Amino acid sequence: MKLAQKLFAICLLLCLTTGLTYGQILMPDDCNASGALGENLLNNPGFESNTAGVANAGGFQSAAGWNFFGAGWGNVYIEEPFNPFSPCGDQQPPAKLGTKMLKIFGQFNGGFNASGAFTNPIPASPGETFVGGIHMLSPSFAECPVDNLQFDNRGQVHVEFLDAVGNIVGYTSSPDFTVANAVSGYFKFQTVAVAPEGTAQVRLATFFFQFPVAPFAGGAIYYDEAFLQLKEEGGTAPQLSCNNSITVTVNGSCASDITTDMLLEGDFDPLYYDFSVADNVGTPVDLSDLSAWIDRDLVFTVHDLCSDNTCWGNITFEDKTPPTVTCDCPVGGETGVGDYAEECTLTCWELPLLKEKYWDRLRDNLVPEMVDDFLDDHVSDNCDAVTEDDISYYDVYVDLGPCIGTLLRRTWTVTYTDAGSSGTVSCTREYFFKPVGLETLTPARIDPASGAFEIIEDSLILPPSLVELTCGADISPAGIAAYFDNPASTDND
Repeated sequence: MKLAQKLFAICLLLCLTTGLTYGQILMPDDCNASGALGENLLNNPGFESNTAGVANAGGFQSAAGWNFFGAGWGNVYIEEPFNPFSPCGDQQPPAKLGTKMLKIFGQFNGGFNASGAFTNPIPASPGETFVGGIHMLSPSFAECPVDNLQFDNRGQVHVEFLDAVGNIVGYTSSPDFTVANAVSGYFKFQTVAVAPEGTAQVRLATFFFQFPVAPFAGGAIYYDEAFLQLKEEGGTAPQLSCNNSITVTVNGSCASDITTDMLLEGDFDPLYYDFSVADNVGTPVDLSDLSAWIDRDLVFTVHDLCSDNTCWGNITFEDKTPPTVTCDCPVGGETGVGDYAEECTLTCWELPLLKEKYWDRLRDNLVPEMVDDFLDDHVSDNCDAVTEDDISYYDVYVDLGPCIGTLLRRTWTVTYTDAGSSGTVSCTREYFFKPVGLETLTPARIDPASGAFEIIEDSLILPPSLVELTCGADISPAGIAAYFDNPASTDND
């Protein structure tokens, strides 16, 4: 989620609760303690002490250690199966533990909106490390279509640090719970943070966001078993050992989905580690767009947030996804029975223009042949690695016989190299050059105003009668024949 969107959600939360909208700072995950996690500081982590039903009457409500906010018409409530009014019927999701859980869906107000819940604050001091999180679930579409999370709706959990009067001085956020997680199981989302200067209190906040890109997108998220724990000082930091010479295949967006645990040897909690990738001179590598880094030798560094220890290794990203090529004008016509689209149908007198390689711009207007246009319009590659030099085409003409027509089959080929091996992908366009029948025979027409010939397309044009004699000569066929049969005529017949 973009930083601006997160800040907007926090501003909305603060407006609803403390009336303050300034001072909030999104902080990266951080840790300065290598000791064990303490006990859960929340006294009602699973909402078991809350009463089932609407939890945000009037838009805001406080009960049993939680403060709920939202639209005020029941989009935040405590669910306790079996609820006879649940849209999931007998497929209602269960609580992770106990019998109750928090359920939130969007406000459907046509714009960005945030709903959620936050705990009562707990005393905290600057420099302390806190781990906070919650378990989230959204049912699969097969189990409950109404509650299945849709489009850009998403959930988050924050650890928020407040000063003595309740102003937020900083917060951290978990990754987003998205439609990819809407598969009916509970997922643990968490974040780790070091209390900044000015901290006097800490609390946990969980959110449901709905965005203008899909302002009426449906779906709900169920929240259960929240936790907020203090990480103890001291302890022994685990010794880091990085894997080496790793080769990773990029995804369909030419990005990488690697996680910290793929880079470390042994078992580690990825919450306490981050990593970066750079080239051999230290230039950072953006893992969301690796198109410039395919098959290059790179270096990754894993950082232990709690101890500041690091390890490194070599990594190479490869692309195994071939480009895709699409062609209009399919062979055989639109449905394969000779029903060629208008842009794939030409006339017989245009055929020599192509065969004889007449003016290229006219040829391209009849049957597209510009490689750069084909690359832009009909070739896609996840890493944008295809160039004009990788594209070629060849033509095959098929004479269907007199008065039937001719086919031109133009096959386009893209040559590519993925993961060190070469390959090709192709597609064929077919154009039909139709004959012009005698039924189209049409006398030429001259515009009386301009004296120019009128353009009549797709027809055989008879020449106009332009012979005009004012000397009284007989211009009938018989008269003309008689003239040339006369030995005294100028043709010396």
